[in-house]
Amino acid sequence: NLAKLVWNSVPGQGLSLRYSETNGQVPQFGDYGRTSFAGASTNSANVGGAVTSYSSNFYAQTRLEKNMTATLTSQWSQNFKTEIRWGDVKQDQYTPNNATLPSVRIFGINGTNQSGQRVTNGMLELGTEQFRMGNQINARTKSYSAVGDYFMGNFTFSGGFDREKNNDYNLFRAGSYGIFEFANIAAFQADSANAFSRSFYVQGTPVADISDSAVTGIFGQAKWEALPGLTLMAGLRYDYVESGTRPPFNQLFKDRFGIANDGTVDGGDAISPRLSFNWAVDESRTTQLRGGVGHFLGRAPWVFFSNSYSNPGIGRYNVINSGGSTSLVDYLKNTFDPANPIGSSPTITPGNRFEMNLADDGIELPSVWRGNFAVDRKLPLWNSTLSLEVIQTYNDKALFISNDNLLPTSLGADGRQRCAGSLNNAANARFGEFVNVYHVKNIA
Repeated sequence: NLAKLVWNSVPGQGLSLRYSETNGQVPQFGDYGRTSFAGASTNSANVGGAVTSYSSNFYAQTRLEKNMTATLTSQWSQNFKTEIRWGDVKQDQYTPNNATLPSVRIFGINGTNQSGQRVTNGMLELGTEQFRMGNQINARTKSYSAVGDYFMGNFTFSGGFDREKNNDYNLFRAGSYGIFEFANIAAFQADSANAFSRSFYVQGTPVADISDSAVTGIFGQAKWEALPGLTLMAGLRYDYVESGTRPPFNQLFKDRFGIANDGTVDGGDAISPRLSFNWAVDESRTTQLRGGVGHFLGRAPWVFFSNSYSNPGIGRYNVINSGGSTSLVDYLKNTFDPANPIGSSPTITPGNRFEMNLADDGIELPSVWRGNFAVDRKLPLWNSTLSLEVIQTYNDKALFISNDNLLPTSLGADGRQRCAGSLNNAANARFGEFVNVYHVKNIA
């Protein structure tokens, strides 16, 4: 759906309003047709080759986006004009599943893989796909900007600001319906699982993570037509990042790892100078040289930071049992509630372990230094243009993710320390109270 209104009732003033709505559904087929088992088993003996699944493992992603924008352009004089923009975007993603069940994985299946080869290590999966057990995203982004251009002789001076504010609701409770694993079909028929896991949240704590962020930028630029065909530009931009919420602080994590887990992007900033030129070598602009150098601030998927809110190690824990003492039949009869399938409990059961995500406090958004030089040449053939360009990029601030709970194993071929092992086994962990500890940090 799309609607647009343009209004030019006052000379020199133009108002544009636009509304659009997009609604769709994307079918997904879970683990059906995978060439190998991509998940992490709680029992190292369970190794899957080719994978197939029943339709209960299928799901869909329903996506709805509503977008409203307004733009006011104003020509105040021959030398001065402005543009003011406002936008409001709502994005909702829901995941209707074909079935509300725990995930059931049966290993040791005989059959034929996708290449037509006979295998004895296939895997059959049924029930709700592990990462669709409680999966919903609601995001709202509001944006504002104002830009002015002033023309004076051979100069054009531009300046303004922009701001983008995001509010996010992210429900991601992977494994919260429960995951059962069976060594083979006979074990499944005997209801003898050799592994079980389930993630829980503590009642009274948020089941989803709620977070926000904002980036505000101010900028100025001067454009100079120094000679006929030669244009020089110089600009400067400053960006400041805010976040009004923090993940819950985990004292146990601080005691074990020596760092806090409640870091956010709040307080990050960047100063970005830029220079560029464009030179038409001849009057017909048959050949042009262009280039520039500058600093550029980027963005990152917000999930890199919002996972710190959903997995703070407080009000969340995982039950992991690789001994096979959990009955699927009893679980379905006495424990699992399809009306309330996400695992919850009044308190954290002693002895269980915590999955963690964290980011360094004041972590910077990705940024780069980039320069380019190019030659454009018009060709008589098909009225085309041949361009040759060299681009050099250096990372200023990049994002790096590590699993801080892995134990060191050996040195790699380049002499760096390797860390490895399945953390479902507490013996492979630096600290047994925790499972995976994913840490987002900056590197240059």
